[in-house]
Amino acid sequence: MPRGRFRITLGSRAITVDDIGLGVLLAQIHDRDEHRRVPDLHRLRITMYEDQDQSVPVGPETRGTDWLVAEVESDDVRYYYGQGYWHEIGAWHLETLREELHELLTATIDITIPVWTKGPKLTSGPKKGRDSHDEDWFNHRVAEQAGYQLFDKKNIVTSFYRGGGLEICDVLGPDCELICVKKATTSAPLSHLFAQAVNAVTALRTDKDVAKKFRDRIARHNPDHPMVRDIGTLKVVFAILLNEGEEITTDSLFAFSQISLVRSLIKLRTMNTEVRVVAIKRQ
Repeated sequence: MPRGRFRITLGSRAITVDDIGLGVLLAQIHDRDEHRRVPDLHRLRITMYEDQDQSVPVGPETRGTDWLVAEVESDDVRYYYGQGYWHEIGAWHLETLREELHELLTATIDITIPVWTKGPKLTSGPKKGRDSHDEDWFNHRVAEQAGYQLFDKKNIVTSFYRGGGLEICDVLGPDCELICVKKATTSAPLSHLFAQAVNAVTALRTDKDVAKKFRDRIARHNPDHPMVRDIGTLKVVFAILLNEGEEITTDSLFAFSQISLVRSLIKLRTMNTEVRVVAIKRQ
């Protein structure tokens, strides 16, 4: 079976994909009778993985309907469909959510994230026709800076995190920043990004083997890095290229991503972890 970060199962049929979008979900039920499509979408199961070897799941499996998002506004009440249910979000709650996000999205940040430039199109291979300046290229650009260390595809493997291992971050910053990079035109990649960060921080806080191997790897590159001595207060930085370089605000960020981000923020704060969001510029 081809490898991918998402496994989609409906009955005895299973596929793997690198991304989840509305088209992918609808393709699984398009051949069903009209009255069966929504129930079958509810039966459909999606498992998100840390790695393309599908050895480390990121949380429990979810239903297909969990990935549908809709918003309807009436007077001062907004009705939001997410996680398979309709929710009524009153004006007060919505304002509180937006205030929390606004504070997060406008907070100052001390790291430097370069511009993500467009590159020449690839002329051969399985990615022929795609931009050569992909996420792998950009992570290397970030890590080229003094004091930064590349961790993309350098997963931590333990007796528990076997196979592809656990991805802690894409790049480690000079002041213990776990920099997590994602290019996103839909909410699905961001949901994966936020869940991955929570999973990584949880492992660093609760799994001594993961923490030791991570610190040892840092020490081999930079023995003077502060995290070598102690994993104290962590800092997660979500570096996001939204569409083609949009500013990240409460208006531009996808509705489902806003809720996912706030939920992840709450979890990370309980683990003594600061969170920042930075918009990647595009040229």
